[in-house]
Amino acid sequence: MSEFHGKVGFASPAADSKCVKRRHVAIELIATVALAVSLIIAVTAVSIGAARAQVLGAVAHNKDASLAIGAVAVLVMARVGGIGGLTGNK
Repeated sequence: MSEFHGKVGFASPAADSKCVKRRHVAIELIATVALAVSLIIAVTAVSIGAARAQVLGAVAHNKDASLAIGAVAVLVMARVGGIGGLTGNK
């Protein structure tokens, strides 16, 4: 049997270098920032849509405003999920 020296597998020898690790950290940081920005854009678009539809005004004028109440509840849940996603696990 032959003896293996070092690591065995398909990874390149440069996979352990500091430059590669820094590149991975930079890519993860860029992806995280892009996700946060896209979530902010989505929340803003939904908020503008709710304001144009006058969701809160429908609650005040109609007794049967379950759709409007549901929309507000969904917005609150989306906000809580966004905050939870931004804080992450520590």
